[in-house]
Amino acid sequence: MIETTVTRKFQITIPKVIREKLKIKVGDRLLISIQDDKIILKPIREHETLAKLAKINVNAAYEAVNQYLNLSIKLLDPNRETFIYAKEIAIHSKTTYDSIHAALIAQNKIHTIITEDLKTCAKYSQHGLN
Repeated sequence: MIETTVTRKFQITIPKVIREKLKIKVGDRLLISIQDDKIILKPIREHETLAKLAKINVNAAYEAVNQYLNLSIKLLDPNRETFIYAKEIAIHSKTTYDSIHAALIAQNKIHTIITEDLKTCAKYSQHGLN
């Protein structure tokens, strides 16, 4: 067994011997699980991901795509004004990563937002950007 230390950000370094043996590279993704009192790290291999895709029910996938295409979705094109507005939103909300979306929503007078990011959405709402 090889020992490694947990940093104050709860990160660990995978020792070189293990990285080389398992051919783990920067950017590789790992599955993490718990087994009894052990932490298990397992590299996700591309062929495993492709194998999972091959198990998708073709009829169900076709129906899902068909339903998606039936939605009334409008693609929004950003322009220079959008980016200027996004900058103002970022300054006032102190949130930068999604300000372009908020600017597009405001510019196009969109009243419904579907998101899982309720925290950021609430920040924008507090600043009258809903």
